Amino acid sequence: IFKNAWGECRAASDWTTFHFHEGEELLTSMLRKDYETSLQATGWIEEQVPSWDEIITRAETVLTDVANAGKVDGGVGGRPPFRNFITDRDGTTNNYCDRYASSIQSAYNGAWLSHFAHHCTDNAVVVTSAPLGGRPSAEGLLDLSVTPRGVFTYTGSKGREYFSNTAQRLLEAEELPQKQRELMDELHRRLLALCMNAGNTKFLGLGSGLQRKFGEITIARNDPAGTVPEPESRRFMAAVRSVKEALDPDGTELDIHDTGFDLEIFPRAMGGRSFDKGSGVLCLDKKLYLRISEGPNLIAGDTSSDIPLITASLRLMCGDRMVDIWQERILSEEHPEQAVHDRDVEGIAGEGADAELTEEEVQQRLKDEADRRSKEEEEERIAREAASRLAVLFVVSPGLHDHATPDQLRKAKKLGDRVKAWCRHSGAQCALMPSSDALVASLVHYANLVAGRTVTREQLLEQG
Repeated sequence: IFKNAWGECRAASDWTTFHFHEGEELLTSMLRKDYETSLQATGWIEEQVPSWDEIITRAETVLTDVANAGKVDGGVGGRPPFRNFITDRDGTTNNYCDRYASSIQSAYNGAWLSHFAHHCTDNAVVVTSAPLGGRPSAEGLLDLSVTPRGVFTYTGSKGREYFSNTAQRLLEAEELPQKQRELMDELHRRLLALCMNAGNTKFLGLGSGLQRKFGEITIARNDPAGTVPEPESRRFMAAVRSVKEALDPDGTELDIHDTGFDLEIFPRAMGGRSFDKGSGVLCLDKKLYLRISEGPNLIAGDTSSDIPLITASLRLMCGDRMVDIWQERILSEEHPEQAVHDRDVEGIAGEGADAELTEEEVQQRLKDEADRRSKEEEEERIAREAASRLAVLFVVSPGLHDHATPDQLRKAKKLGDRVKAWCRHSGAQCALMPSSDALVASLVHYANLVAGRTVTREQLLEQG
């Protein structure tokens, strides 16, 4: 399609590369057309699929409002609009690929994201569940990215490890105990042996394959295209579970999570809480001196595993207490029947206690309750003011290849509703994006406005 647009450049020439003067405009036009075609085919969570221009405008509004909130709050003139841009990669800023090892970043994607990172952020950080790379049997993110070194800080294994642009080597954001290291090494050895059995080698070459991460191992049981028939996928999943159970018969050392495509196996954390991307953000904030608490910050993701990026940022910006309160409210909205039951139980218990109080004690209790609510309202006002410096652009794409099924649309809508609920309760600004390309195009559009130029033009064309 590019060749057909070159016109006279197709003439015989010794050159292997052409500088196409309208390249960005052509590329944007192609992405717009592809967006409109694919969204009509797959459907989206909104009945009326928004136009390409409307999506770009939604994102611009969110980014502008949050950047302005940072200025009002004492941001220094001349600095980039955002202190931090923290994003997932696959499905968010990079289109999904049926085979992770071949999901190499497109040149235009790297150029546009670098343009945004350079002009709009102090720190640009990629937080991915994938391996970072740089060790045997753990090729990963660094091998698949084409952005110049130093523009982004790349982190792998949900933020447990990162590549230091200063030291030019891999570092650990959180140390893994020696016992867990040895456990994960043995698990990887056994899973590799399982994949060498007849009928299993195909699982090494599809989707995520076998990924050796820092503190986690991922093994594919299918890919986004559903290449493997479901019965065969479930057979292999059962075999993987058997390996895990043989290594951890009591179920006290390892946890396993099925994403639908991959099986993620990781050490069970103390207190029952596993390391997620939110844990990674909290560690990286300290290690990289990100100062997330100050904002303004931009978060981008595309799955439920990316929501902890939002909640961890809110904890740093607003405090644990308010985030816990918002979380309870969201759970009450998602499960209203449980919330009603809990209130009924509390009401019955309260009635019995109130019956034994004197009138003076009842009045004192009412006063204490009013004071508590007033204090909580003030705390929430301050927390929401802090959260106004958080922007969230979240990709919700129910149909990757074909028309989205009702179940895919239901799950996608549920995800989108949860993201919007977190932003509504906290006061953060958010926009849902139908595709990765729409997100990246929105970012470069905003960067063009901030920089007064595009990647290839020294200045923006005058608006007619």
